[in-house]
Amino acid sequence: MLHGERDRSNARLLDKEGKPVDFNSLLAAADPAIANLPDRKVIAQRVERCRRNIDRVAGAIADAKLDALVVIGDDQHEHYLDDNLPVFIVYRGDTIVNSTLTLPADAPAYWRRAQSQYHEPDKLRPYPVEADLARHLIGHLIADEFDVSQSRCYLGAERMATRSDLFIAD
Repeated sequence: MLHGERDRSNARLLDKEGKPVDFNSLLAAADPAIANLPDRKVIAQRVERCRRNIDRVAGAIADAKLDALVVIGDDQHEHYLDDNLPVFIVYRGDTIVNSTLTLPADAPAYWRRAQSQYHEPDKLRPYPVEADLARHLIGHLIADEFDVSQSRCYLGAERMATRSDLFIAD
């Protein structure tokens, strides 16, 4: 089932101001340019191209036999909330845990498939972190007058959606 098909019968839709609205009202207010969005075939081709490129990057990383990989991400509102939204943070824990997928029982199958790529299939999985490298980076960033935050804790495995901005050992 596609989003549009599901949304036609969704009684919990909201407009841009957060007010309850039905599908036809949203459609009437939509930008006419949506009629020119790609069709299923084009989207499927793009998805396949993304998968091939992800495999290519994964292969290049594996072939490089790295001691450590520094990944920079954008985790605002995923792992960090408005009460503490650092401009720049270095995680320095010894491990980081990736979660299993937790979705409502009525979540559509396509949504489960899309979200499952960020999660472990059946149990929490800890990943090693190059904490010494993280501490080294923190020290040098502070010495160079960067306003860097640091963390030894994450919001928890239940909030893990991605493993970005981590320092993961090979």
